[in-house]
Amino acid sequence: MTIGEKIQRCRKEQKMSQEDLASRLGVSRQAVSKWELNESVPDTENVVELGRIFRVSLDYLLKAEISEPEETACVVDDSYQEDEKRGGTKNVKWYRRPAVIVYFVVCILIITSLSFLDSPGVGLLYVLYITFLWGIGYLLWLCVKALKKYVRK
Repeated sequence: MTIGEKIQRCRKEQKMSQEDLASRLGVSRQAVSKWELNESVPDTENVVELGRIFRVSLDYLLKAEISEPEETACVVDDSYQEDEKRGGTKNVKWYRRPAVIVYFVVCILIITSLSFLDSPGVGLLYVLYITFLWGIGYLLWLCVKALKKYVRK
């Protein structure tokens, strides 16, 4: 079974038109038609994206001797469809972005440091307090960074 036949098979099992597949890949309908007729082959990026869309391995798409996909083959990636509906961007929660966390820590530091300016004898206490807050902020940043690894698993 050729790559073109495999693309056509997966596309038809998902009841997708050539136009639908082409728009997801950012190519023309004619390009998809040429792939299916084995007149040309998709480039590497498109093969990877086809595997993602159809949820098949690259081995299945590229190796002629593999004629039957694995159990998960030819199933449209639902997260990809949801991503397309949202306009092509992944919905990343604001509190997971390190820049936002750093921004809030800096704002808190500035606000608290302004309260020290009114009291007499700011000197060493002010420096120690700011250093302590930066240390706490850095530890929080390290904790969030470490927790991200476990949340993704």
